[in-house]
Amino acid sequence: EVEATTKLITYLLESGYDRQISPKILQAPAQGDFVAIVSFLFKKLIPNFKFGARFEEDVPVVLKWLGYPLTIGPSHLRSVGAANSWPHALAGLSWLVDICKVCGSLLAFCSGYPLLGRIEAHLPTNPSLLTPPPALCRRGHSF
Repeated sequence: EVEATTKLITYLLESGYDRQISPKILQAPAQGDFVAIVSFLFKKLIPNFKFGARFEEDVPVVLKWLGYPLTIGPSHLRSVGAANSWPHALAGLSWLVDICKVCGSLLAFCSGYPLLGRIEAHLPTNPSLLTPPPALCRRGHSF
């Protein structure tokens, strides 16, 4: 749990999360803290995302749609800070951070190759091998 907590806090702070966050808050987070965090992460992947009337029903659906390999049920989310629920929720958040990082890297790659200057010497010389498929780089792509 310590590693997942550290990864989550680091990502949130580096990504402009505007609420207070600390290891203490993440020991047994209030439902509002969890909703704010998961909403922030979902919006990194789905910019126009908004929860419906019951977030505890929306979270499992979105996680499954994104490909999360485990199941987090609504019962885990109703009392998200409880000792038997939080490890499941934290695992889901940790996975979301990984997905956000991958998608962020892909978007950076697709929007002008900003990292090429540092890795150019290690890339193939054939330009067609450097161009990602257009479907991956549609700027207005929505999930």
